[in-house]
Amino acid sequence: MLNFIHIQKIVSAIDEAIIAGNFDKAEELRKTLNNKSVNAAIKMISSAETFNEIQHTQIQWILAKLGKKFCGSVWIDITDSSDVWDKEKLGSLSIDSLPPLGIGDDERSTVQYIDVIWLTGRNQITAAFEVEMTTPVYSGLLRMADLVTLCPNLNFPLYIVVPESRINKVKDELKRPTFKKLKLQDKCSYIVAEEMVQEWDIIMKYGHLDSIKEISHNFDSDS
Repeated sequence: MLNFIHIQKIVSAIDEAIIAGNFDKAEELRKTLNNKSVNAAIKMISSAETFNEIQHTQIQWILAKLGKKFCGSVWIDITDSSDVWDKEKLGSLSIDSLPPLGIGDDERSTVQYIDVIWLTGRNQITAAFEVEMTTPVYSGLLRMADLVTLCPNLNFPLYIVVPESRINKVKDELKRPTFKKLKLQDKCSYIVAEEMVQEWDIIMKYGHLDSIKEISHNFDSDS
């Protein structure tokens, strides 16, 4: 299993390969970050901070509840399906298997590890969310970057949910060559985790699909 230091080294090597114009090498390195051992390593690192790990599960639970109301169905990262919030397993809120979505195996191997995906009744992705409470920020950004690379014509919003204390960290990570080349900062928005916890029940009662967009922020703006 790759440990945290090895993951950091791989990410740095990806940046160096892109700067050098060696995109084939960068892609090979990026694929090594898509396997189960890396996801397990990241989860092991994050579990050291119990409070924030619970918050991570809470945010996924909230997103699942909102997604089921506004879109009909949700997909939750398969590695988190046994996690529990409010006496409810996340897996019980998720569909049993990821639908075809009109994408290939490479795309599916990326999509299945995204924290939460909202799906319409026609099994089309409505929105994708990465929750970055304790995990290395770039782990979620890499999954979003892979999704943008594999599905360049995607027409649904991408959201990063982060605590207020980590917003600047996410902005700094987006300056990496890996992400700047893809203009990821223009394709993703962020949601402040504390705001979501505070407002989700009102959105659940009185909101609509666009309510999630209304509480999101652009990375190039403080609005």
